[in-house]
Amino acid sequence: MFFVFSKILNFLLNPFFWILVLLLWSLATKNLIKRKRLIFSAIILVFVLGNGVIVNEVGVLTEKKWRNIAKEHTKYPDTAVLLGGFCFKDEDLNRTSFAESSDRFLQILKLFQSGQISTLVISGGSGSLTKPNVKESKLVEEYLKEGQFRTQGLFIETKSKNTFENAQYTKELIGINNPKILLVTSAFHMGRAMKVFRKAGFEPEPFPTHFLFEPIRNYNIDTVIIPNARNFQKWELLIKEWLGTLVYKLQGYL
Repeated sequence: MFFVFSKILNFLLNPFFWILVLLLWSLATKNLIKRKRLIFSAIILVFVLGNGVIVNEVGVLTEKKWRNIAKEHTKYPDTAVLLGGFCFKDEDLNRTSFAESSDRFLQILKLFQSGQISTLVISGGSGSLTKPNVKESKLVEEYLKEGQFRTQGLFIETKSKNTFENAQYTKELIGINNPKILLVTSAFHMGRAMKVFRKAGFEPEPFPTHFLFEPIRNYNIDTVIIPNARNFQKWELLIKEWLGTLVYKLQGYL
């Protein structure tokens, strides 16, 4: 039930959904003044949420701590836990395809293949309501085997659907006799993931990846004035993470 609720919530958190609601509401109202206000509000949202400067400044603050940690990394625990959410099955091509967040996979794959970490746990089942049998970590395992990458020391966890379950099922898979792990996920998600894994009994060391925001500002007229659909997606990720952290606190997961 919680999984289904989270999917519905994700849809409601989409900024495009808010704009659509305002526009449909304006069409439904007969009050001309109210209609104009609703349309104006929708236009304001387009320019505010589509503005690259605003979302980047907020995002830089969110990622700053993790970017500083990433600069300091030199040694790593023997075991890394990679959280899913970076690949999917392309049914048409019948192959595994990788999303933008696959940076987390590529960064830890280098450490695993070079032997800088000896054990890699890929934690991720199905995050889809319509394809519950397609397990993300299994897709990655098959991809590595087909590409003749190193798989000795690789473990896959196929049951989790969210961050809380990532921690619980990873604990079930490898135990916590040696609780020190390298936790690998996207920078914007690292704060919640760290707290969840600590709550589960691990001693996670963060390995943030997939940085979305630019600390070196290079703003231009396009960034400042022209709305960009990419910025809506960034806001969606940030808002989802903020609300997810709140819900996890209320659930006692943190």
